[in-house]
Amino acid sequence: MGRVQTPTLAMIVERDEVIERFVPEAYGEIEAVFRLAEGGTYTGKLVRRDAVGGVLGGVNRETESAGAKNIFCVATGTKVDPVWLRSGAVIERVEEARHREGSPLLYDLTELQRHANRVFGMSAQQTLDAAQALYEKKALTYPRTDSRYIPADVGKSLSQLALGVEGMYGSVVAAGTCRGPVLGRFINDAKVTDHHAILPTSRRVDIREMDENEGRIYDLVCRRLVCCWLAEYISAVTMVLTWTSATVGKDLWVTKGTVVVQQGWKLLEPAAAGKERESESEAKPAMPAGLARGIQSRVESVDVRKKKTRPPARFTEASLLTAMESAGKTLEEGELSEAMRERGLGTPATRAATIELLILREYVERRKKQLHSTVLGRSLIAAVAPELRSAELTGRWEAYLKTIERGGGSIDRFMGSIENFVTAVVGALKERSVALGPMVLRAATEVGKAKPKKASRKQRVVAVGVK
Repeated sequence: MGRVQTPTLAMIVERDEVIERFVPEAYGEIEAVFRLAEGGTYTGKLVRRDAVGGVLGGVNRETESAGAKNIFCVATGTKVDPVWLRSGAVIERVEEARHREGSPLLYDLTELQRHANRVFGMSAQQTLDAAQALYEKKALTYPRTDSRYIPADVGKSLSQLALGVEGMYGSVVAAGTCRGPVLGRFINDAKVTDHHAILPTSRRVDIREMDENEGRIYDLVCRRLVCCWLAEYISAVTMVLTWTSATVGKDLWVTKGTVVVQQGWKLLEPAAAGKERESESEAKPAMPAGLARGIQSRVESVDVRKKKTRPPARFTEASLLTAMESAGKTLEEGELSEAMRERGLGTPATRAATIELLILREYVERRKKQLHSTVLGRSLIAAVAPELRSAELTGRWEAYLKTIERGGGSIDRFMGSIENFVTAVVGALKERSVALGPMVLRAATEVGKAKPKKASRKQRVVAVGVK
């Protein structure tokens, strides 16, 4: 057990158990095709009027499901009310918004591991090994960093570094693009700790002479650097609200369309495995141009799409690294604040080793990109004290250690709290010991039932030790 390893395993076990307990719930989405007088068509999805919030907001699967269920019963196969096919329609509102997304910050180790896992399916350890090898070859700067910024003095020479590698992307980036100073948002002396963000060095290297993983990592780091000079990614999002005489005053039909206005830095973004990046020329409007308030149409057809709710996704190394970085909080990568990063499980340099250790000890299995807990791993989490599997607890410890590192806090107070914690946990374990042994023995027995093949030495040792 360990204060990082055990909470990390607990997150995987909990996610797996949620997925296994999940019972799909049927719901329906009602879609109508509206034909304009000029001949064009567009599709709208039925939602409750009170679910439509502000600009481009407030419409999600749950409200769509509720809207559908209030009108007909999917389970009984009730057909769509034919009155809709005789009803007229009019556009009540058209809202447009432009979304701008600046190029991402430079890599720290955790972000590099996440990105390599999403794009190439590389494990966190493979990414660390490749980055370390490149560092030793003097092709990359120090990889075990937790900062995504660079100090001002490095910022002055960043253009020179980028000009040295931009030629690798000549089909996308014009020569001289990286000339000039980098934007100030990439520079922050206060957020640079022992080491700045990962960068290529000034040493000229041939990517063809690297092994596959080293070439992938070097390419990602160079692309991310060049992106600092590229334009924003801009998309135009349009939402159209339509009402029909059959639903007026109750529900609305919502149509959303997105058009890429400017690819910007995403031209250099590598596509994730199995996905192709949408080019600007391929992006097409999802609805006819010129839709505006008051335009009338008629309902051409109405269709019921029967769907089922889906469980949360299993952890991949990319999503697990984000959960470790945020002390178990279920956050998207972009939602991570600096405060949450300081409350994470472990450090960028140790998270890959933690994942590999869980796999080595047969608590977790890697199946393609997904991580699955084993019977052995679940038996450990079932037996261990709740406090020891808490990501929040060790996250608070990490945050306090950061405070001490910066010269604040009290070492004596911290160690005193640890001693009190250990005393309490061990005392509770002693009280539970009578029930604990048979419980773990039963779990160890289940290992043999779950796997007909001969149990591993480690699993046999667990069973014998408990017995």
